[in-house]
Amino acid sequence: MEIEEAKFYQPGDDVMKAIAAKQKLAQWRNEQRMLPYHQVGSRILYKGSDLLKLIECNRIEPIVALGDLALK
Repeated sequence: MEIEEAKFYQPGDDVMKAIAAKQKLAQWRNEQRMLPYHQVGSRILYKGSDLLKLIECNRIEPIVALGDLALK
């Protein structure tokens, strides 16, 4: 899955399905949380750069990196 920063995505797009279900996206919009969006008429659009920020903000660093593990 590749997300383009300048591209806009709709809730039914494959990229958006990988982030959350359409119902969850609607819930987030209703609660005004998690993900910025644009509303143009009845269309909802999410900017790629905002999706990338969301993914990066939810990154979890492991306590022990794989390179630090040594088989004994």
